[in-house]
Amino acid sequence: MPLILFRKEVPNIYTPVVPVYVVDDYPEARQFLIALDESFTFVPDPGHLSVPQKEYALRLAKQRLHQPVFRTRVLLAYETQCAVCQLKHASLLDAAHIVADSDERGIPAVTNGLALCEIHHAACD
Repeated sequence: MPLILFRKEVPNIYTPVVPVYVVDDYPEARQFLIALDESFTFVPDPGHLSVPQKEYALRLAKQRLHQPVFRTRVLLAYETQCAVCQLKHASLLDAAHIVADSDERGIPAVTNGLALCEIHHAACD
């Protein structure tokens, strides 16, 4: 069964990550292993991935974990409004990277982000 992972950003603000899957259980340590993709539920030993599986898992983690957290933190820093026009509709706002995410200097941190409405984000790109 898929689950929802809620990552706490600041008090009372959570970023949902959906869906995630429990793929291994360590009851003696009171821990479990989650996968960010359903395909990992079919891996026989999720604790020991092949090199291609690790590369896929890292790319997936960046996409599924870092980007939503980046968006939440940037929008909070800009008080959920566009830095250019002050539009305050969260569903119409993006967290734009100043230095591209694909660049090695493009860290997913608030200092590398701007809250922009979709129009200004497109204009910036």
